[in-house]
Amino acid sequence: MTRKKAGSASQRVFAALAALLFATTAARAEAVKIGGVKTSAAGALYIATEKGYFAAAGIEPQFIDFDSPGAVPVAVVSGAVDIGATGVSAGLYSLAAQGALKIIAGQAHETKGYQVNAFIVSNAASAAGLARFDQLAGHSVAISQIGSPVHYAASQVALKHGVALASLRFLPLQSNPNIVSAVTGGTDALGEARVVCEIDGRNYSGQGVSTDVLEATAVAYLRAVDASRRAGYGERVMAGGV
Repeated sequence: MTRKKAGSASQRVFAALAALLFATTAARAEAVKIGGVKTSAAGALYIATEKGYFAAAGIEPQFIDFDSPGAVPVAVVSGAVDIGATGVSAGLYSLAAQGALKIIAGQAHETKGYQVNAFIVSNAASAAGLARFDQLAGHSVAISQIGSPVHYAASQVALKHGVALASLRFLPLQSNPNIVSAVTGGTDALGEARVVCEIDGRNYSGQGVSTDVLEATAVAYLRAVDASRRAGYGERVMAGGV
């Protein structure tokens, strides 16, 4: 009887120590803010969360969603997020060249038979006969930003099907909601602004598209200034600065 009581007491002490250890481990979980865009390419992050991979590593992920992939690197540099999960782009490489951020891992890679990017045709374009990639010439293509992964992918598809890039009009709409609105013919009208700035004796142009004309103009101006800055770092900038 005495042994049984002693055994029960030991079990209770062990259980208490185990609970304390678990609580201490949980309390030490490091909160990490991860910035990204809700796309299928980032699916692995959410799967890892559900399977407990982050918890096992002592990490408590906090997902911060953005409307545009281009906003993610800027959020990392500003400290708004700790880690960014997004596609590589001209803007990202520009920040990396200045030592503002580093690429530490890849979140996805291409495998034949698995699709990531969807090409969506508006009802008007479809009614006009656009049904194949080789018919893209003369059409506008909505993308998030110039130099983004989607811009690259769309360009490669066009070239593969014999469509000259000069025959396409790429519209950097800055965010996914703007892209959806433009393709589906949403109620919000999109305004486009183009500016040309003379900086240090050279002209740099910028383009901006938004549902707000003032915002579109501001984006266009910032793109022109950014082109000037990139040229100052020795990067190749297209004629006009875009």
